[in-house]
Amino acid sequence: MTATVATIRAGKRTDRLTTGTVLIADELVCPGRDTIPCPASVLLEGELRRRGVPTARGALHLDTAELGSRPAVAFTAVLPTACGGQAGLGVAAGLHDRSGRLAAGIALADWLSAAQSRTVLLARRRPRCAGNERAFEIVERVLVRSAADIEHVDMPDPRDSDLVLVAGLANSAHSRRLVETARRRGTPAYPINGPEDIRPSWLSGVDTVGLTAGAATPGAQVDEVLEALGGLGPLQVTSRGTGFAVRSKGRRP
Repeated sequence: MTATVATIRAGKRTDRLTTGTVLIADELVCPGRDTIPCPASVLLEGELRRRGVPTARGALHLDTAELGSRPAVAFTAVLPTACGGQAGLGVAAGLHDRSGRLAAGIALADWLSAAQSRTVLLARRRPRCAGNERAFEIVERVLVRSAADIEHVDMPDPRDSDLVLVAGLANSAHSRRLVETARRRGTPAYPINGPEDIRPSWLSGVDTVGLTAGAATPGAQVDEVLEALGGLGPLQVTSRGTGFAVRSKGRRP
């Protein structure tokens, strides 16, 4: 993993940045090199918005040789992916925007503290990895037909999760019951509407994430969570029957 701080030339997006606004990179454009995608950009954006920082999205041009009319300071990192490719993280703020630079740097540092290789335990999977594409797999959503069924989520494998994320409507009764089930067994668990709700403190030091979904959650919504997590480092996605594994209280790996 490499992290850098650089003065960059202003593109169309950075020309429009107002004081206090932070640019979140959808991709890192490096002169003479392949463009690096930033699948975890939604995680950075969510963190900054929780802190009340205005954001904009766009390509981040890393060109120290040419400065535009409004140069900016960029904070970037490049991480490996499971398919042998690269994923970027990048934020930028105006060169003279002290508050924006501070917010951008802190947000990137927080997410870098959570960047590592990890395993995601899912219900069902099919691989989607070709060439240098990011490694992540699509989960078929878990259907639990009644509250009683939630108490008996299938956990056939003895391997544990350090954290459980429940994708779907965070305020739905179904999602809340899934979260309660995991917490009763001693595993930290959180409901999320999407990847933008994930916090870096939840993932820091976490090697294995259990990911499941509410009954009405579209498969694409879970897919977005997987893609974002895959932008933080190599991601291994493992099928775990029809449910997700949680750690019983007091058990250690």
